[in-house]
Amino acid sequence: MKALVYHGNKDLRLETVPEPKPGPGQVKLDIEYCGICATDIEEYLYGPVFISSDSPNPVTGRKMPLTTGHEVVATVAELGHGVTDPKVGDRVVLNGVLTCRTCRWCRLGETSQCPSMAAIGFAIDGGLADSVVWPAEQTVVLPANVSSKEAALVEPASVAVHAVRRSAASAGDRVAVIGAGTVGLLALQALKAQGAEVFAVDTRQMSLDLAAELGADAVVNPDAQDARDTLAELTEGIGPDIVIDAAGAATTPELAVGSVRRGGLGLLVAIYTSTPRFDFNSLV
Repeated sequence: MKALVYHGNKDLRLETVPEPKPGPGQVKLDIEYCGICATDIEEYLYGPVFISSDSPNPVTGRKMPLTTGHEVVATVAELGHGVTDPKVGDRVVLNGVLTCRTCRWCRLGETSQCPSMAAIGFAIDGGLADSVVWPAEQTVVLPANVSSKEAALVEPASVAVHAVRRSAASAGDRVAVIGAGTVGLLALQALKAQGAEVFAVDTRQMSLDLAAELGADAVVNPDAQDARDTLAELTEGIGPDIVIDAAGAATTPELAVGSVRRGGLGLLVAIYTSTPRFDFNSLV
């Protein structure tokens, strides 16, 4: 079968690789869609960042080269021993993280803090391939009314919704979303569903146009106007109640903290490809 295999910085190869077979508790999945995340692009341009080049991951035993891709939608093609659910023919998305299940955090149920955490496409073969195998218990069957194309956004949508839930945004809150890319636009929609007033901040006019189309109450282009001053003007000089940084630029954490109102909340929901500039005195 064909797979897009990561060999290192700017070294991504379309290769013919052996077709995987599901082991006990696993399913073989035929890929329908696999999104290309900004993290995948950053791994290609600046990596290896999360893909290990030297020490194998302790959970999977894998390091590069490996197949990339983590925003997976697939159809169950084959069941490993002991699997009764999902069924062959089911369309699924994935919980794309494996953990050790033995460390302090796993035992406490805080699996996202597992120091050995292994993500699909970064520590084990991912979805930019014809097929992949994955634990059956880590799959979620799609309802019939969700198309596979729509489901390709489930993984980034989960990131956006988690951020909005952590923010505890509610009706009447004023929220600035810095970065109107995939996660930022999905967060915008989740915030609007909560009844928040949302301001989208981005330097790309196409992204701002999409944000306005999706319901942003105002759009701000830092290349054309002072973003901090504009956000203050939009909030009677107070500043937004919540600022979400979904851009990951070196300057955006400082913009987020500098813009939010006193006693407000800032959330960082991005991968930073360069060291952010930040004045910690602004938190005092």
